[in-house]
Amino acid sequence: MADPATSFASRLDLVLKLLSIGRTRLAADIGVDKSLVSRWLSGAVHPSSHNLERITRLVAAQRPGFSMLDWEVEAAQFAARLGLAGPAAVTTAAPVPAPARPEGVAATDTLAEWLPLSSVQSHREMLRDGNRYPGLYVQINHRFANTGKNMAGIVPIWRQGDQLRVRFDGPFWGHDGRILIIGHQLFMIAEDSKLAEGLWFEILNGVAEGKALSMDGVFASVQHDRAHTPGATMCMLLRVADLEPDQIPDNDRLVALQNRIWDLCEQDQVAAIAGPAIMAHVDNRLKVPRDDGAVDIHLRAPASRGMTTNSVHPDPMIMAAIARWQAALGL
Repeated sequence: MADPATSFASRLDLVLKLLSIGRTRLAADIGVDKSLVSRWLSGAVHPSSHNLERITRLVAAQRPGFSMLDWEVEAAQFAARLGLAGPAAVTTAAPVPAPARPEGVAATDTLAEWLPLSSVQSHREMLRDGNRYPGLYVQINHRFANTGKNMAGIVPIWRQGDQLRVRFDGPFWGHDGRILIIGHQLFMIAEDSKLAEGLWFEILNGVAEGKALSMDGVFASVQHDRAHTPGATMCMLLRVADLEPDQIPDNDRLVALQNRIWDLCEQDQVAAIAGPAIMAHVDNRLKVPRDDGAVDIHLRAPASRGMTTNSVHPDPMIMAAIARWQAALGL
């Protein structure tokens, strides 16, 4: 399979020549530095989805009907969409091959079978953004036991082939699952591997550049009561250690870190280490006045401005909270 950055570079070069657009003008029209355009054209980097959308709008102004999907089609069809093949040009995107099946996965991958479009889209975004996320994160959220106390846990995210994997363990539970990346959102689904009493879901706001330092979103599962009542809460993930893209996290290290975090939870230290801004963000947003004067009647994240950040534009408050967690965990 061709490298996505190199493939994009050749197509962008064709676009600039065909539309008589220079690097300087492209940079000015979409609001980026000219050096970034040069890196796109050299194949060193692939544009973020935000910048790709701007480039697409610029092309569509001269080639009506051109869309984001056209960057993914075969070379001949791409040329046709730019008008190089006359009126018979094909205007629909070519079928995208199914994601490569990692070792150990059955011939019928039920996730791809049940979610064919999402699996293909996630495969595309994994090629571009999959290495932004591998690492060890501390997740902060409210306890589902409805005690009012805060909870934290160690959450490793690692890459396995063209998939992102995730784990979420505790003293009495353990969840293993997969992550789909769709539109810079991380959709997690994991099963309870210890008790088989439920599934664990998260939707997190991902990043478009750099590596994720923090991610906020919604955490949903069943509560540990007799009725297994469904519940959802805000959650916040802070990266406290890096993992190489294909590095499987060491289980002994995870257990040691989780035990340390659980001790901090029992000592009610989560809020003090995380800091007031993060804890205020994690508080459930039910029937809370919004910035526009309306009232939220459901859990929503982010309510106004999210707290997802990346390594290109780190937030001092986020970095301070990460440092406190690293110190508390001896990392």
